Amino acid sequence: MVKDRLAEFWSDMGKDPKKRIWILAIVALIGVLVIFATYYLPESFSVAEGEVSPETIEAHQTITFEDTQKTEASRKAAAEKVGDIYVFDSTVIERQTAQISQLFKAWEDLLLLPEEERPAKAETYIGQFGIKKETAAAIAALDSITLQAIKSQAVEILAEQWRKGIRAGEVETARKSILDKVYLQVNESEYVAFIQAIYRIMDLEPNYIFDEAATKTAKEEAGQKEAPVLTTVYRNQKIIGKGEVVTANHIATLKALGYQRSKEPYIMILGIGLFTLGIFYMFRLFLLQFKLKTLEKENQLQLLVLLFLTMLALARLIISIDISAEASISEMIAYLIPVSAVAMLAAILLDKRLGMLFSFVVSLYLGFLCDGNVTYSAVSFLGSMAGIYGVSRFSQRTDWVKSALTIALMNTWVIISLALVSNSSWPMILWGVTMGCLNGFISPILAYGSLPFLESSFKITTSISLMELGNPSQPLLKELLIKAPGTYNHSILVGNLAESAADTVGADPILVRVGAYYHDIGKLRRPYFFIENQFRESNPHDKLTPSLSALILSAHVKDGIELGKKYKLPQKVMDFIAQHHGTSIMGYFYHKAMEEPGNLEKVQESDFRYPGPKPQNKETALVMLADSVEAAVRSMHVTGDKLEFAVKKIIQDKLQDGQLEDSNLTLSDLKHITAAFTQVLIGIYHSRIEYPEIVLQAMKEGMGENETDHQQPAEPGNDNPGTEGYFEDCS
Repeated sequence: MVKDRLAEFWSDMGKDPKKRIWILAIVALIGVLVIFATYYLPESFSVAEGEVSPETIEAHQTITFEDTQKTEASRKAAAEKVGDIYVFDSTVIERQTAQISQLFKAWEDLLLLPEEERPAKAETYIGQFGIKKETAAAIAALDSITLQAIKSQAVEILAEQWRKGIRAGEVETARKSILDKVYLQVNESEYVAFIQAIYRIMDLEPNYIFDEAATKTAKEEAGQKEAPVLTTVYRNQKIIGKGEVVTANHIATLKALGYQRSKEPYIMILGIGLFTLGIFYMFRLFLLQFKLKTLEKENQLQLLVLLFLTMLALARLIISIDISAEASISEMIAYLIPVSAVAMLAAILLDKRLGMLFSFVVSLYLGFLCDGNVTYSAVSFLGSMAGIYGVSRFSQRTDWVKSALTIALMNTWVIISLALVSNSSWPMILWGVTMGCLNGFISPILAYGSLPFLESSFKITTSISLMELGNPSQPLLKELLIKAPGTYNHSILVGNLAESAADTVGADPILVRVGAYYHDIGKLRRPYFFIENQFRESNPHDKLTPSLSALILSAHVKDGIELGKKYKLPQKVMDFIAQHHGTSIMGYFYHKAMEEPGNLEKVQESDFRYPGPKPQNKETALVMLADSVEAAVRSMHVTGDKLEFAVKKIIQDKLQDGQLEDSNLTLSDLKHITAAFTQVLIGIYHSRIEYPEIVLQAMKEGMGENETDHQQPAEPGNDNPGTEGYFEDCS
């Protein structure tokens, strides 16, 4: 049941063009993911720290990653440079002053006693204060004013130390400093000993308290400010040698390279997939914005996908090649990736604008494959633009050589410019320039060599194949020259006429010229039935009925299509064979049939019209007009204004008959066509065998169609208010 449903699903997908486009997009996405998987998902190595490596392991790509051990060491060193943070405690000085006052109060009370009692009381303080008997006796003999002066001096010495700051852990150092200052600043030795005794027994406190929380925060912030220590491993660089003991640094490098599986490579591939979906959407918007019909042409989408995936696969293959033991030189091979080749192919086979977009997209992916190095993207994109410019107007094979030189010069220019920006060494620049120049010559060779295969496989006709078809040595053209020389000459002149007007109306001049060369090949079956090949011979149509003559004339369209298929002419050229008459009426034979007795009501106009279809584009419409004008005007003895009127009259008749309604030609285009045709005809005009007077008369009356295979149009100069002035004032 499931198998049948799947078969039905794929069958339905194959029948619906839109669904096939979705399949093509999915194939392209899968192709991209597979190619990048080979890049981001390298071979896995199962080694652990402390083990002996069983093989030599090298880096498959250049990668820069964070060395966590060095980063941690760097941050730890930065944190250690941050000193401890202390907070000032303003209450300490009050407590310390009160403590000094308390110690001095015992002596102040002593001085309130009678003098005879003081010595005995002073001796009781000797042990408490740790002073000598002489010092105690000297203090007991003081008056209150002197004692207060000693107290003030003691407080000032302590205050001076507080102003410098006493930190936790530095109390004893501060006490020693205070004792030294007492010795230096107090003159009387008894007073020195007394004050020092006070400081020795007092509970000295720090006035700067260690702030553990603030210190920890500051150290952490200093560590975080340190940038991560990055390590770069270059492609093909040895990571671990065979027999070496695996260290923590080795493991970190292997993980960064993806040799020990982690989620990171899969995340990268997911990113590439999402990026690709964005590219597909942007590509669709581009086609819609510029009204390119690639979305409607499955063969063109298939070609784009093929070129895209082939280029990515080739790029992946090339960057894996080692050309030197030195990694930086090996990386230069990326300049050899021929992105210009696919860009030129896209421009030639599809559209120049599409080729530019295509080269930009491929260049972006190339940057991803080259470790995100935008230098390679810039070189490939600008080189591709140079290649597209080189093939934008192909007219001869030597243009391939010009394209090669243009690409090589652009690659050289960009490589040197970016190398100077990055301060690269001159040997590296020389390597890069060498690869860029090789790319310039390889890309056109690849493009030119693959062009015939791609044209035939995807049924796309390019200007190059058209130029080859326009070569007079082509078998079909040689046969036309030999068997129907009049038709051959007529076709050449039609080509010249149509090509002269192509540029002015935005048509493809090469396609127009080649289409004109082949438009009448159907006359090879019966060349003598067409007047341009009747060299003083009798006209076979004189012995045939009008309906039979019309049948023979219209058959040259069908015969031409069959002959074109036999010689495998491209569809673009086949369109000229089918459409160059549209559904025009063979006026001469139609009027002749109408004039026969009893045929007035029996004759059907549709029997005397070509099968069509009408011209579907500007190119086929140009050949239709040039065909009619050239054949008709050649037999008319007109010059100057009369010649211009004749051209305008023929074009107006085609317009009135509705033959140009599907061709996208505007009235302004018709004005330009008239001017171009007239200018060329003045230069190449010469006489042609005249048609019977009846034809001229019919054209004068505006009844006939200028069927150029057997008759000529009316003489110019006969005003026709129904058609005159259709596009005279258009601009």
